[in-house]
Amino acid sequence: MAKRGHKEKPGRSLRVEPEPLGEGGWADETQTERFGPDGRVTEGNAPVPCLVVLSGTQLGEVISLREGQQRIGRADDAEVCLRDSSVSRYHAMIEVKANKQSEIVDLGSTNGTFVNGAAVQRSALNVGDRVQIGKMSILKFEYHGSVEEDYHEHLFQAGTHDQLTGVFNRRFLEEHLEADFRLAVRHREDLSLVVFDVDHFKLVNDNSGHLMGDAVLRQVAEIIRDRIRTEDILGRYGGDEFVLVLRRTSLEGATILAGAVCARVRGTAIAHRDKTMHLTVSAGIATQSVNTPYESWTAMFDAADHALLRAKEMGRDRMEIVKYEHSAASAKVQGRFP
Repeated sequence: MAKRGHKEKPGRSLRVEPEPLGEGGWADETQTERFGPDGRVTEGNAPVPCLVVLSGTQLGEVISLREGQQRIGRADDAEVCLRDSSVSRYHAMIEVKANKQSEIVDLGSTNGTFVNGAAVQRSALNVGDRVQIGKMSILKFEYHGSVEEDYHEHLFQAGTHDQLTGVFNRRFLEEHLEADFRLAVRHREDLSLVVFDVDHFKLVNDNSGHLMGDAVLRQVAEIIRDRIRTEDILGRYGGDEFVLVLRRTSLEGATILAGAVCARVRGTAIAHRDKTMHLTVSAGIATQSVNTPYESWTAMFDAADHALLRAKEMGRDRMEIVKYEHSAASAKVQGRFP
């Protein structure tokens, strides 16, 4: 498997539902309005077009747009990616124009595109218009100024991310795992889950102090984050446990990635002030697939957690794979990887 690098999505996700800034969405018609090389407004505090998610699995997110065409869909490379099983891979196209005119075009979607409740094939978009994509996701077309955008991005980060490590928090992780599980089942795709745990973490806190423990957690989170794709979800589940959700990733692919993380942690000297230490992590892996179906995302999580416990029992610094036996409604260890 090629190294998975962390990169930013084209469009920041925020959490706010702003009021319209005025007719046409522009707070001050005398402002200089110019799009930069990346398609974003660059001068002054000119408002930037965005979509506010009003319902669906990404409720509260605000996705900034750029000038030109952007696809809306559940595909990982869609510029506006919605984790909604009723959304087609490439569902609709939204086009933002420099003359303040915007429109949306349905791309032959299965469940349709609606503007203010009416089914459309092509429609102009005005500030405040509500766009329904599929059966669940409703988006509101708005404009945000850059100062307002930065402020609400801070609020969104605070509500969805772990403050210590910068990865997603447990609530956000569980919401997206549930949505990704439904997508995987509906579209018969692989979905892998890896649960990591820092070995002997309590001894770190007891012997070296909690500040050293914090440094360990930040470093482990960074090591995992450096090896994943944009569409993967990494969260801190609690304490020293991290959970990684891998869309369209087989059991083999998840095992290779987990092995690379274990090896990197093992070979990294973690320093804080005058102290340096080497640590290891253990991992449990479970994969939802056509051949290994789970009854629910919680059953899949329990299986991966069971695998992690088995890895601890077998000596730590290792991975364990557990497949859920659907007929017996129980978990069973299938393999071990030192």
